[in-house]
Amino acid sequence: MLARVPVEAGPWYAQANELMNNGNYDQAVQLYDKVIGTSPTCAMAHHNKGNCLDQLGKLNDAVQCYDTAIEIDPYDAESWFNKSITLRKLGKPMDASRCAERAIDLAMGR
Repeated sequence: MLARVPVEAGPWYAQANELMNNGNYDQAVQLYDKVIGTSPTCAMAHHNKGNCLDQLGKLNDAVQCYDTAIEIDPYDAESWFNKSITLRKLGKPMDASRCAERAIDLAMGR
């Protein structure tokens, strides 16, 4: 990812990750928003927020987060892959396939 978490947002980011890993997605989203407010170019915060929103069933919002993460770091295969999964859940198999292909290309170094 291109932008590191700024020092002042580090505790929020760490806590958000812990909340996400424990399934507390609503609370994690709130903390990722604080990180994003401090560092809007932190692609990983957008990506992880997208993961939480996906888990909460807020699929369109999740796609928007993945899009932002990809805009910041277009070479992050994981954001492309997770976007593909969410698009498939939204019933958009062609878009999902294109994102999955991009993720594979990036993961293979192409």
